[in-house]
Order: sequence, then structure tokens, then C-alpha cells
Amino acid sequence: MVEGNLKKVLVMGIGGHGWKSIKDFLLTYKGVIEIVMLPVDWGGSTGVVGRVLEYSNGLLNKQLHGSKDFPVLPFGDLNKFVADFLEDCCGDNILISNGLRTKNVLDFRSDDKIELIKAFLAVKKCLKLENSWGVEFESYVEKYLDYYNKISSQLDYTSQTSLGNLWHAFLYWKLKSIEGIIDFYHKKNILPQNLFVKFTNNHRLILKGVFVNENRQVNLLTGEDLIDISSHPINPESMILVDKTGLKSDVDEKILNLLKESELIIIPNGSIANWLPIVNVKKVRQVLQKKSDRQEILMLMNLFFGRNEYPCDVYGYYLKDQGVDPVVLAPKEVPEEFYYSFVREYRLQGKNINYNLNTSAQTGLGEYVRGYNNCLELITSKDDKSVEGLKHDQQSVRKEILKYVMYLYFKDMIS
Repeated sequence: MVEGNLKKVLVMGIGGHGWKSIKDFLLTYKGVIEIVMLPVDWGGSTGVVGRVLEYSNGLLNKQLHGSKDFPVLPFGDLNKFVADFLEDCCGDNILISNGLRTKNVLDFRSDDKIELIKAFLAVKKCLKLENSWGVEFESYVEKYLDYYNKISSQLDYTSQTSLGNLWHAFLYWKLKSIEGIIDFYHKKNILPQNLFVKFTNNHRLILKGVFVNENRQVNLLTGEDLIDISSHPINPESMILVDKTGLKSDVDEKILNLLKESELIIIPNGSIANWLPIVNVKKVRQVLQKKSDRQEILMLMNLFFGRNEYPCDVYGYYLKDQGVDPVVLAPKEVPEEFYYSFVREYRLQGKNINYNLNTSAQTGLGEYVRGYNNCLELITSKDDKSVEGLKHDQQSVRKEILKYVMYLYFKDMIS
């Protein structure tokens, strides 16, 4: 199989952390990989940046970007994605310590402009930026924080300013598009040249979902930040995207075309808030129905459940009802006694498990469905060695995806 004939892969709904299970595949696959992200991250720092820009009829937005209507996009997921590749390229030079923790500078947060600008020097050095870029961004930071510190007491919610979110807001303004940002990182050799990132929309979206509590009361949640902290599973049918006026939103036509042109769609593990709302868009679902008929959708199993990150078999039943039947990358079931012995052994050692291994999850419709776990790799928290958990083994996942790509390739040859 020559490089030019490799399958076009589309990864649907990468968020802040689940994508790392497929990172080894992303780094080694030589065909075109399109990554589709939802611009719905409206919690935490990225949400505050957006609210500050829109405050008082977009006063700061006009000052920084020349128009009060300049698109305010959430860059939290993109920032976390880029930060990992930046660390691969620049190593410890892109890390910063605050005495208690060491973190990537793109994850560094502060409302002190001197601290943010000092942290930015590591980004500037890693990316080998011209001095003019540094001067321009420092001015951007100063104007943002001067305004933010004046009006922060009037905001309903505040969070320390993320250097990475502000940096990507600056890049979006300077380079005019998400494609421009990705091209910038290609030229700096930060992202693989065959890897591209697209947002489903060129404006901010708001995520809505409904859950039913123990008393069968229906509760509406608006905003990904609230959905992420929900202790109840969200009814998958209720999870929709709306614009800031409250109108239900489609995805851009270019994303539909990418879905149609792709030869394998991968749904990674992690929060279902990153991909399920896309499926609930009718035009997208129609494309996925045809793709699943050709076995061109591969879904990576969630290892655990908590909040809205449930084993994908729960949502697999929902997808099948919608006519979308993905091939699930899920290993054999681990005997139930494994969980008990695993937890008991580590508790005897005075350790805690940070992932809930009970894989019974509720669909939101009152049903409980059994899940599966495997392909596990034991991990230890960098911050607390007594906290251990489980994650996908990247090399195993890469091998399984590549095997499936080969299967599709030969299936096409003999059909």
C-alpha cells in the first residue's frame, strides 16, 4: 500500500483529553487526517475570555479586533491539543513550575500581566517568533487584562486567564481562520504536516442537554461546563447545539463535505459532549448512516464512566436506533472479580483509584447497561503518587486502528 493510496481519516469530536489514546496513531499514520472540533467549550478560562470580549456590547472586542462582531470562539480544546505537540517539540523548555506543579506554559493561568508575558517568552522561544510578534502579543495581553481587571467583579463567573486561550484568540485574529492557525503550526513543524484541524462552525455554539433525576424530574442543562459536571447521564437524544440567540445550529457545509470525502471516521474516547451533538445534526447523521453501512466508522471504547463520560455501549444503542452502527474498538470483557481484587489490592497499599471501574451506566431513560474495560495501562498521577488510574495503551490502539485501515483497504480491493 503506497502512501498516496492511504485512507483519508476523519477524527470526529476531539476534546481536551480523550484524543491522547489515539495520539500514537496520529503521529505515525501517513495519510491525510482531518480533526473536527466543536466550538462549544464555554466553561473555565476560555468561556471567561469570550464573555469579557462580548461585555458591554463588545467594547474590548472592538478595541482588540477592530469589530464588536468579530467571532468569539472558544479555544480550550484546540489549546490543549496544540500544547501536547508543543511539549513534544520543545521538551522541558515549554514547562513552567509554580512551586507545587509543573505544567505546559499554554496551560499556565494568571491575571497578572507580568507573569503571563514572562510565561509567553517560552512560547516565543519555542516557536522562534519574530520580535514584532512578541511586542504585538504583549500589547494584546496588557489591553485584555487591564479591561478584565476593571470589570471582573461584574461578571457572573470568573477564572484565571489562560495564556494559551489568549494566545490562540490572538492567532485567530492575526491569521484570520482556524486553517490559518494550523498552517502556522505546520510551518513551525509543531503539528504533523498531514494533520488538519477544523471547527464545525465559525461561531460559538452552546450545548444543551436534558437528564432525568431519581425522582423522574426532567432537568435542562445549558452550557458544556454544566453538562460536564452533571452527576446524571444526559439523555443522548436531547443533546443539541444552539447559537447564542438560542436557535438550533447545523454544521458548516465544508464539514459535511469532509465527512462525505473521508474513508474512515474515528470517534475517540472521552466526553460524549465532544461528538454526540454532531451526530444529532440531521445532515450529519444521514452521512454517518451511509458510512456505517460501509463499516467506515470506528469507535474507541471509553474505559470508565463518570459525569458524561460513559462506556460507549450505552450510546452505541442510541446510535443504532439512529441508523448509525459503528465498529467498536472494544476488547474482551474483564471478569468482574478483577475489579474487586484490583481496587482491594491498591487500597491495601494506601492508594486511591481515580477512575470509577464500575461500568454499569444509565442511558438517561432508566435503563442500566453493562460496559467493558481492557487495553489498560496503569498510570500514576504526576502530582500525587498515591493516585493511580487506567488509560488506553497508545501503541495497542495504534496497531488496532492500522489493522482496521488495512481491512478496509483490502475489502475495497476485492469488492
